[in-house]
Amino acid sequence: MDIINFHVVVSKQTIPYFQYQIENVRHTSDKPDRVFFYCYALDQETWETFSACPWVVKSMPVYLHNWAYRKKTIGEWRIFLTWIFMRKPELAGSNGHAAGLAGMSKTMPHISGHHVIADVDTMMLKGGWDTKLCDMFDDYDLIGAPYEPIGGFSSGSATVQTYKNFPTAVWVALKKDHPWQEVNWWPEKETNIAITSKKLSEIYNLPDGYEVVRDVGWHLCSFSYEKGYQALAFEHVKPSSNRVKVLKTNTDYNEEYQLEGEAWVGHQRGSSRNPFRRTDLSINFFNEVEGAVGIPASLNWTAPEVGLKAKLNRYRGFVKSRIKRSGNG
Repeated sequence: MDIINFHVVVSKQTIPYFQYQIENVRHTSDKPDRVFFYCYALDQETWETFSACPWVVKSMPVYLHNWAYRKKTIGEWRIFLTWIFMRKPELAGSNGHAAGLAGMSKTMPHISGHHVIADVDTMMLKGGWDTKLCDMFDDYDLIGAPYEPIGGFSSGSATVQTYKNFPTAVWVALKKDHPWQEVNWWPEKETNIAITSKKLSEIYNLPDGYEVVRDVGWHLCSFSYEKGYQALAFEHVKPSSNRVKVLKTNTDYNEEYQLEGEAWVGHQRGSSRNPFRRTDLSINFFNEVEGAVGIPASLNWTAPEVGLKAKLNRYRGFVKSRIKRSGNG
């Protein structure tokens, strides 16, 4: 039985999303015991919540490590120095997402099985997705959600775009035994890539004269191209489309990803600004998800260890992480 490792970047604002995501993924799996979850925590509260959680294999305190801080702009240096001198992590946005994925790259070589990178507010819309996914790896090396097409709700019609029709770090499944840890997940938004050749057009699926925004995971395209990997992108469908199957929320901020006309993954978006099931955006999204796949069983989020023993173990883990950080930088 193939293992599937779910890698998710989490902050204190999105803790309830991750808890529900674990419940949803297990609920929709044919074999939930083969799915393992890894948390890449952007703050101490998140790390403490999941470091002793029975449903999470590993909670990495990403915020403790110097490598988690991009240091190329004045603003990024301010965030890094705030951490160094005041011990206040401010990892968020694209850089926070990339920092978590950089932590994932350090985990991948030490675990076996396939991998799924998932935004914390993506939910499975297809029952038995795990069996189908493992079967599809016979033909593909990576499978996942693409960015919105040109002319979409968020993408607009400008000639500066994200890459198209190729899996992204929003939700992507990666075949086992490939060197995915070599992908550079960091954004480089200061400069774009001009599409000036047929090769560049083939890599990024944009026409001549366009430019590629180097957002989180932009390197995945060229990495896969150079390796000769076969990719399968879901179809990106908005709730206003007559092709939408599940997310009939009447807001095109949401995203539904389909394969052969079946809804596979739903993306709420805006999880850091919309508390879980406390805004209309979040309430409507999860009502549609549960209408399609049902309400998952609530898991026990209390660790087996309680009281003083649990606190001591969390403290030991914290100290160990700090020692490792001081040794590795």
